[in-house]
Amino acid sequence: MQSPQRKLAVIMFADIVGYTALMQRNEGAALLARERHKKAVEDAADQFNGEVVQFYGDGALLLFSSALQAVVAASSMQKAMQQAPKVDVRIGMHLGDVILDQGNVYGDCVNLASRIESVAVSGSVMLSDKVVVELANHPDVKVTEIGEFEFKNVSRPIRVYALNAEGLVIPKPESVRSEKAKKSSRTIAIFPFIEQGIGANDFFAEGVTEEVIGGLTRVEGMSVMSETTVHAILKCEDKLAEGRRLGVSQYLEGKVRRAGQRVRVSVNLINTADGYQVWSETYDRQLNDIFEVQDEIAKHVINALKVNFNISAGGKSLLEKPTDNLDAYTLYLKGMHHAKRRTPKDTKKAVQLFNQALELDPEYAAAQCALSACHAYLGSCGEAPPADAYARALQCAMSAVASAPKSGDGQLALANIKFYHFWDWEGARESLEQAEAMGLDSANLHQSYGLYYAAVGRLGEGVAKMRKALKLDPLSIPVLNSLATLYLFNEEYLKAIEVYDEILDLEPTFRSAMQYKGVTLLCMDRFEEALEVLREYHAMVNDPAKGLTGLILALFYLGETEEAEEYIGRLTHRVDQEQSTSAEIDLAIIYAGIGEFDKCVELMERVYAKRLSVACMGIIWIMRCPAFRELWDRPNYIALTAKMGIPARPETSIV
Repeated sequence: MQSPQRKLAVIMFADIVGYTALMQRNEGAALLARERHKKAVEDAADQFNGEVVQFYGDGALLLFSSALQAVVAASSMQKAMQQAPKVDVRIGMHLGDVILDQGNVYGDCVNLASRIESVAVSGSVMLSDKVVVELANHPDVKVTEIGEFEFKNVSRPIRVYALNAEGLVIPKPESVRSEKAKKSSRTIAIFPFIEQGIGANDFFAEGVTEEVIGGLTRVEGMSVMSETTVHAILKCEDKLAEGRRLGVSQYLEGKVRRAGQRVRVSVNLINTADGYQVWSETYDRQLNDIFEVQDEIAKHVINALKVNFNISAGGKSLLEKPTDNLDAYTLYLKGMHHAKRRTPKDTKKAVQLFNQALELDPEYAAAQCALSACHAYLGSCGEAPPADAYARALQCAMSAVASAPKSGDGQLALANIKFYHFWDWEGARESLEQAEAMGLDSANLHQSYGLYYAAVGRLGEGVAKMRKALKLDPLSIPVLNSLATLYLFNEEYLKAIEVYDEILDLEPTFRSAMQYKGVTLLCMDRFEEALEVLREYHAMVNDPAKGLTGLILALFYLGETEEAEEYIGRLTHRVDQEQSTSAEIDLAIIYAGIGEFDKCVELMERVYAKRLSVACMGIIWIMRCPAFRELWDRPNYIALTAKMGIPARPETSIV
């Protein structure tokens, strides 16, 4: 039997429109239409090197190795169908990795090609943005953008185009409808403003950028791309093409120049579709008017996009003035400049600056939130005693909530402390709900929500939240990693593998993706492949006593117990000699994987008694990994989960 083959291909669906109704009206005409459709498909495939995978009822599935040949074949099919007697056909296509197995074709990209075909109309050929990118070097092939769509079971919005050729129908964007898709909200990327002039400091321009972002995220119907993704776009030679690929409709760029007590801010709003400058403006103001300038910019962007938002440019302010003290604001901006670097040294410097800002304005909520995050970071990475660090983080978050009771940022900071340090699941949920009710709509919020749902076993809802986070931050490795983990928990293993591979393409040294890709392969009983991946992960860790968990399980499953026992000895030494909580989690996972459930629960009890933030996701991982489902019915495990206040077994939901 031939083993499954994987290859990159253009997937095309070509269906007869209204075939069922035609069959009911005139069976003979319907059969003739199907015969003509079949001949046109086979002729086009033969002529343009396509492969007909299957005919199904009123449609056909084809594969092409070339995007150019695929669109020429599609055009040929449609022209053939226009000849009398006319047959109404719609065509959709996408480019991606497929698996061929015994005459069948599999892969998420097949599903997406079908979804794209669902928004096509009779006589049209619809293309995904991936196909359009492949046609970039063929200027004679014309396409027309139809819009951005959110498809069922697809994690991010997809920009869809119509092939613009003689004899083909180009649907009007407003006429495109499908039960499998909905028009996506407007997505904008705010490029970091550049500070110019003598003595320029990036931190001030960064502050202007962030305040404009904050204002726009409060507007219903608008999504603002995350900083992570924006920086990835900026690294690309063709920023417009990369923006289109990631679902960005416009981007905003700006320059800031300060001179004494005056400031000039110049901004431009650009369409990613064609590079057209939608709007530009220059603001000359006194420095102490900088908050009003930021608000004006946000309002003008909304007007320029001409979208029916709930907040109009002439209405209430989009931005609440964060402080009346310009010196405190400057110290806050300097602190954020250091905090973003995410190193212990920079974080400690940021703590100093935020504290100085709070001395000038004790009710500066943004500084309190930022200081809370810094203390939590220092506690989680061992730079400060966790109990002390999280106590400070909690106090700062509570102060932020008191200072700005209508802002969701303080509630999000509070939710994360409740979740990771206190393991207070319901308290975290309450804070997350309040943050969302206050209008917060960020990748961080949705990611935190998704992890909460993982903890309480509501996996389908967790996946949906992670997809929302990914829409706002499509290149965020932490968000992608969390989404893949939710897929694994939800037994959507192929999707998990695909996302882990995407992470490793973005960042080949990201060890967590390598580790959990191997664990996912274990869950799929692909032990040999898992062993190869997990040996590579262990080599990446470069420590003989760490990175062993999945490797030990793979060795056990393959019967190589001698090597596995040796590695267990190393882990046990870490637990006994170093009192390592992370090693206790690793050992608990191994015991769960080899059926030593009492030992697993005993270690989980020890970890729960400490409630350290570093172990929070580890213990959730044990409880939600489907490979350990035999654990879910053990009385001592059920008693532990009752004590923790979360369900013993998850609710799986393939979404």
